[in-house]
Amino acid sequence: MIELLFSPINPADLMEVHGNYAQSALPLTPGAEGVGRVLRCGRNVKGIFPGNIVMPLTRGNWQTYRVLSHKDLIVLPNAIMLQHAAMLRVNPATASLLLSSCKSGDWVAYNAPHSAIGRLIAQFGATAGIHLVAVVRDTQRLQQLLDLGVSAALLDDYSLGAKMRQLTEGRGVRLALDCVAGPASARLASGIAVGGTLCVYGHLSGEDCRIPSRQLTFGQIQVNGFNLGRTIGSMTWQSVHQMYAELAANIAAGKLQLPVTAIYPLTSLKEAMSVAKQSVGAKILIAPSPIDI
Repeated sequence: MIELLFSPINPADLMEVHGNYAQSALPLTPGAEGVGRVLRCGRNVKGIFPGNIVMPLTRGNWQTYRVLSHKDLIVLPNAIMLQHAAMLRVNPATASLLLSSCKSGDWVAYNAPHSAIGRLIAQFGATAGIHLVAVVRDTQRLQQLLDLGVSAALLDDYSLGAKMRQLTEGRGVRLALDCVAGPASARLASGIAVGGTLCVYGHLSGEDCRIPSRQLTFGQIQVNGFNLGRTIGSMTWQSVHQMYAELAANIAAGKLQLPVTAIYPLTSLKEAMSVAKQSVGAKILIAPSPIDI
């Protein structure tokens, strides 16, 4: 049994609450991620003890207590800040895995760069020596992106593809990461190199992807989707634990920025969700347990 301490409000959580997520079905306990403290362990559980700080690998964290298998928990280092630990499961892992096929010197474009996941993509990419092209809706806050390590920021308009090719000496980018979908998918795809990949991992527009068939035939681009749960499900138990151990160590060492806007008690969930809808880049956390926040 664990006591949940903090859980963030992610865009996917809001979609799930409103019935717009693939897994939306009643009865429903939202909360894709969180951090908790172990209260009790079964007599046959090994490697996890009362008092351990743990991260659940399953959804349903907007509640005070959970009873989970030890296989669904990751023990975290004591040095990690609890608020940051609450945001470990989804965005850091997603950003890391999305860029896992890239090498130093590759060009990668991505939209929604000011979002929490976008900021992490910038941090991981810069560390790996990847040339990141942030696709922005306006020219405000560009310096924030440059400070995170992006190589360039381009306005998301009808000429996006031409600008991406000009930036890459006519080749186009090797990979484009699409968190928006809708018409944005076609604009991103227009700047991908022949044989490159468009990876769709979000649905912020609320619309289906729109990709002209000529970009698939003449451009021979590959289009695939990314789902964290299914990806983790295909990994070995050891690989999952190793990935999160490395991510937790980086977070504890302050190598990844995970900003928090505010923390609300679970009793103020409606207000917290309203604020979360307007929050960009930093997270709103809820505290399911009645602890001092």
